[in-house]
Amino acid sequence: MANLIVTLISVAVILAGVSSMAQGSFRSMDGLSDAWRQMEVRAGSIARTELEVVSTYHSGSRVDVTLKNSGQTSLQDFDAWDVVAEYYENSGTYHQLWVAYTTESLPGDNQWTVTGIYLNDAGSQPEVFQPDIFDPGERLVIRMRLVPPPKNGADHHAVIGTANGVSVSTIF
Repeated sequence: MANLIVTLISVAVILAGVSSMAQGSFRSMDGLSDAWRQMEVRAGSIARTELEVVSTYHSGSRVDVTLKNSGQTSLQDFDAWDVVAEYYENSGTYHQLWVAYTTESLPGDNQWTVTGIYLNDAGSQPEVFQPDIFDPGERLVIRMRLVPPPKNGADHHAVIGTANGVSVSTIF
């Protein structure tokens, strides 16, 4: 009789342990499947995002880059974008810097802003649908103010990265 009680208690402990391990395994698999779903959503967003440089303009410390959203994803959250500039100043000193985002209409030293989102290349027709969202087919004008100013007549490089990880680079 004593052996039966010990056996029943042992079986109960083993079943409780197996049950606990199974619950932990199910929770881990649930977390893994959620992470996989999020990765698929992000990968899909990246695959549907395409940017192209329409034009660049450089005069003194001012650099304008016009982008076209030629993908299928609407872009926003400009404060989560990254802009990096590489250039030589007049003295020949090389600069490579991350340019900070500002919502001000005129960017400060080593800052950039969105001066407008337009429906055409000329920038004469402002967007009307979903203001402040860079929709497919629209043009976005980024204005940077780089200090010290880049040397005129030289090739300089800018890289613009969106919040979802897609980037485009250009020479200005």
